[in-house]
Amino acid sequence: MLIAQSKVTAQGQISVPRDVRRKLGIGPDSVLEWEDEGNKMVVRRAGRFSSEDIHRELFGAKAPQPRSLSELKEAIAQTGQRCYGFKFKYCGTPSSATPKAVASAIFAPL
Repeated sequence: MLIAQSKVTAQGQISVPRDVRRKLGIGPDSVLEWEDEGNKMVVRRAGRFSSEDIHRELFGAKAPQPRSLSELKEAIAQTGQRCYGFKFKYCGTPSSATPKAVASAIFAPL
């Protein structure tokens, strides 16, 4: 089923149509994966980031200090109380593709 078409420029670039960007949840700086499946190419949004990728995006190249799970949960609760006046709960991995968006959306207000 044909969803959209793109034209390749002389430099080998393509524009991803708006409907496809919305369907895949991609925007600037999103990464796409291209997979060869015999007689067709499959393009999909790459969206897996390690905790190191997310930490690097938020805090720079400084290495994180090891913390216990209880220390992490307490720090999250304290930050929520201090900055927003309420605690946070884990809400799963969001659909956005950038490490910064993943990091900022991992915890949502209760």
